[in-house]
Amino acid sequence: KKGVTFKLPSSKVDKLSKKTNKFSRNDEELDLEDAPKYYWFLDITNFDMSLLANIFSFGIQCLLAAERWESVIYLAERFNKCTEDYYAGFLLPFVIFAEQTLLDRAEENTKRKEEELKRRIAEFENWKASNKRRRTRQMML
Repeated sequence: KKGVTFKLPSSKVDKLSKKTNKFSRNDEELDLEDAPKYYWFLDITNFDMSLLANIFSFGIQCLLAAERWESVIYLAERFNKCTEDYYAGFLLPFVIFAEQTLLDRAEENTKRKEEELKRRIAEFENWKASNKRRRTRQMML
């Protein structure tokens, strides 16, 4: 069987009390901040989340090849939210690459627009200077 199913042994399961904001492990009480992270999909025995994660990461790689950067970021964030960031370490390089590509594209567009704006300002100043000369010649007549 490909993929790994995750199941915690019953001896390692911690008891969480939401009323007291404490959890107990082997009869010792600790604050809730020290509690281990609970993942909803680890308790389901017939559900192989790693297989689903592999299929999802293949889809992300296909979107990278198609240069659909916004979709890569959106879907990776949604998957991380659903799995409570369990697979974030695997998807993070794809998200970083997509965000860096979008940032580079935006910087390139900004530079191009700034150059175009400088050129248009220079053309306007040149037109304004030449238009003043025409007015003064007409007034002299």
